[in-house]
Amino acid sequence: MDSLFGIVWIIWTIALLILYHKCFEVYYFSLGNGLVKELVAAAFLGIIMTGLTFYLWWLTAIIIIIIGLLFMGKTNSKAPLVIAIILAIVISIMGINVKNDSSSSEPSATNISQTE
Repeated sequence: MDSLFGIVWIIWTIALLILYHKCFEVYYFSLGNGLVKELVAAAFLGIIMTGLTFYLWWLTAIIIIIIGLLFMGKTNSKAPLVIAIILAIVISIMGINVKNDSSSSEPSATNISQTE
């Protein structure tokens, strides 16, 4: 499961870097300093987005389907919607599995009282 988090974190980090450079025109006066700050900020925000993706998986799936509908309207093709639906299903399955894994690993009150 850790590799799954790592993959989603890397995808979010790259997506955030691309989005940042699409929104802002960046000039580096100190390449090393500016680039390191940008990478650290993107990695930190990627961790937050990964957590939100798995914690609020249902909201993520809805947003992905809406984005697929918008792209379908722009391209007059059903391919973006199909891709969005497949991605939403994959994220939903991952979110449900993460939630089930976290709830089964936590000891419940009945398990604690039975061991005493």
